[in-house]
Amino acid sequence: MRNKFFEIVEFLMIIISSKDVILRKTKEEEIMDN
Repeated sequence: MRNKFFEIVEFLMIIISSKDVILRKTKEEEIMDN
């Protein structure tokens, strides 16, 4: 049970960090456009 919990947390961390990268990229593109 505990192992499963850590797998889920790790998975969420990956999703959050990838979202962060995507957000940063779109922000940079907006800056380039202006």
